[in-house]
Amino acid sequence: MEKETILQQFGLNDKETNVYLAALTLGTCSITQLSKRAGLKRPTTYLIIEELLKKNLLISIPSGTITHYKAEKPSKLIEYLEEKKEKIKDILPDLESIYQKSSKQPKVRFYEGKDRLTKMYEEVFRSKEIWSMFSFDNYSDVFTEKENRHLFNILNRQGGIIYDLMQESKKAREYAQKKYRTGLSETKFLPRSFKIATDILVFDNKTTMVSLNNLMGVIIEDKDIADTHKTMIQHLWNNIK
Repeated sequence: MEKETILQQFGLNDKETNVYLAALTLGTCSITQLSKRAGLKRPTTYLIIEELLKKNLLISIPSGTITHYKAEKPSKLIEYLEEKKEKIKDILPDLESIYQKSSKQPKVRFYEGKDRLTKMYEEVFRSKEIWSMFSFDNYSDVFTEKENRHLFNILNRQGGIIYDLMQESKKAREYAQKKYRTGLSETKFLPRSFKIATDILVFDNKTTMVSLNNLMGVIIEDKDIADTHKTMIQHLWNNIK
């Protein structure tokens, strides 16, 4: 790898790299010599010199009314890197604190369109236990029986079970009796006055909400949110005959 590339990865920009390498090559030199060797205009070279002086990679040598410059020995680059590491260490506790706070925030993933929703449902059905509250009529307007059987095949391979709390309808009653659901699901029906616009599924520490009319869904990964929705569905479940 070229030394210029390495120095830039180290933290010097391209102009700082050019001036530093020019100073290494020239030894003690004037601003005019540095500017010419680095291929930079004199005002720009002044600015770069100031930056290299701050980083202790360049030495200024006053000589009467003229100031000359000399590159520090290359081992200074290691010292510069160590200084940067120490500065990072000083603020590391604060950075870790910010990270810990953000990592506790719910993780949210959005899905749009039938293909993406299919992937979302497949993730749900790879669970051991699912609590669901939904309208089968709305669901069947989007997904076919073959597509739904595919999900139950996934659930079967996982050895899982789904507790379905469904909106009352003739189609839902017929769906509950499908053979491919046998041993993989338990079903109860909501009162006829209870209407659902959103499919809600709770699995692991995640909550899924789907607007089938708009083909949009979201998975929220947060234990407290999942526990709350699961408790709500279970309360309804336990109070339905």
